[in-house]
Amino acid sequence: MTETIQANCNECGGERNAFVRASHTIQGELDEPNVPPFDWAETIKILECCGCNALSARRESMFVDWDNVEITYWPPKQSRKPDWYTDLLDDNLRRALREVYVASNQGLVMLASIGVRTLLDRSFFLLLGEDHGNFPNKLAVMVEKGFLPENDKRIFQSIANAGNAAAHQAHVPSQENFIKILRAVESFLYQRFILPNDVKAVEKDTPSRGF
Repeated sequence: MTETIQANCNECGGERNAFVRASHTIQGELDEPNVPPFDWAETIKILECCGCNALSARRESMFVDWDNVEITYWPPKQSRKPDWYTDLLDDNLRRALREVYVASNQGLVMLASIGVRTLLDRSFFLLLGEDHGNFPNKLAVMVEKGFLPENDKRIFQSIANAGNAAAHQAHVPSQENFIKILRAVESFLYQRFILPNDVKAVEKDTPSRGF
């Protein structure tokens, strides 16, 4: 019976059942006393998505205690640009978002994190109409003008800090944390630049009560 596992599928999007079509493991051995017979193992699995039949490779790197397993995929896990991406009217904002996805999907998380910080700076400038200096000042004005609730200041400062750390300290967030950051910024961009027009379209299509 063919083994199946839960694995990422870029075509379907997210975790899906996948057939393991091939698997090979190598182990690194140690001759030192009082240690396991090997301190690491690496397995490559060739997978076929049970849904769409897309092929991918999964690399499982396991270390001394066997509790530390690092899993990566080829092609890398990819995030799809939202459907409303092309509706962003500002060319620079649209291009910055596109480049963030290109970097993320190539595994360039450090560059993608810097790009997310750029997305915030550009979107704040578009909403406020001018630059307000450092990021904490920009956040304060965004709240003052009603573009952000007070409770969201910490969230967006944390996102900016991740971008700053990537730019100035060569910090590389985990892929999982980066996706969380990207989803938060996507939601903000949609709410501020896309949703108002969507609401207008709904209102235009909705008949009046007639009484």
